[in-house]
Amino acid sequence: MIYTKIKTSDNETIKLPVDELDFFCKCPIYGEETEVPLFEFMDNGDFDIYCDVYCDKCSNETGNYRKKLSEMHIDYNSMPLDKLKEFFELIAPYTDK
Repeated sequence: MIYTKIKTSDNETIKLPVDELDFFCKCPIYGEETEVPLFEFMDNGDFDIYCDVYCDKCSNETGNYRKKLSEMHIDYNSMPLDKLKEFFELIAPYTDK
């Protein structure tokens, strides 16, 4: 069993199983306290304890922007070189190539 230990005001040590704890962090955008589904993260295999967890408002906004971007038909041929470079540098880290 994995557990954590806390000290009470009486200086007693209590062991709490990790599965009985709720985990939280602050949303990096809005600062809202957000519950962290720790065991879901661990199940994905790409677990990083220093990752950011966003609040529901951020998740909804992100989904809205992703939908808008997927619906856009961008004409790269008419984009000037400086804007094309800027756009490329912005999206390059998020591509799989």
